[in-house]
Amino acid sequence: MKVNSLNILLKLFIVTLLFVQCSGAGDDDEAKGYIQEESIIPDYDNDPIYIQANPKNLPTYWDIFVQSAAMYGVDISNITDVE
Repeated sequence: MKVNSLNILLKLFIVTLLFVQCSGAGDDDEAKGYIQEESIIPDYDNDPIYIQANPKNLPTYWDIFVQSAAMYGVDISNITDVE
């Protein structure tokens, strides 16, 4: 009788496990909202603005900053003292 009880418990466990595994298939609708966005890594070596940078000439970075600001429509013409 002890073997019969273990056999029934094992079958019950397997049926329960299968039921739990199969019931998770309805989560596809919820998972659609969690699409991972691609991260864009800037390529400064091939960028037409940043390739003008000269590490030994600090004002070139100011020129790059002005050009980048103009690309985004930011007017920084009122800044005259860059030293």
